[in-house]
Amino acid sequence: MAKQLSNIEKRVMTQAEKDAQSLGQIMGAVTEQKEALMVFLDVIGELHQAGVLETLRGMLKSRTKIGVIALGQLNKSGAQHLVRNGFSAVQFLAAMDPARLRVMLDSVTRGMEKAEPADHRIGVMGLMGTLRDPEVNAALSTMINFLRGMGQGLGQGAQHVH
Repeated sequence: MAKQLSNIEKRVMTQAEKDAQSLGQIMGAVTEQKEALMVFLDVIGELHQAGVLETLRGMLKSRTKIGVIALGQLNKSGAQHLVRNGFSAVQFLAAMDPARLRVMLDSVTRGMEKAEPADHRIGVMGLMGTLRDPEVNAALSTMINFLRGMGQGLGQGAQHVH
């Protein structure tokens, strides 16, 4: 008959074995992410060539001094208004529908591309004629609706200010 085992020994890894296992896991991850790592290393190389890494290193080493300067700037008059205005701008952008904002910004860009200094004055009759242009009419309708909404907002805002 076989002898009954009463003592089971658990094998404990040595530090060298743990290190080898960790290194193997790291090498496996490097192999899996080779392409991403190559892009990352290229970006780091470009940042180094541009001097950005040295600048960041200097900023990190001087972070206490930079923090003191930044706090000093925040305590100057007007800085609080800048911070509040920044928060208001962020809230404004967050409240807007991104698709509608994109359409408006693209439209402004197109308008800027088409804008040319007028080499002649447009008379009343010429202005009336441009109202028949569907693109001009759409832009004017949009601006008029914008002005109506802005006027409503100004009316409500005046009640809150006083």
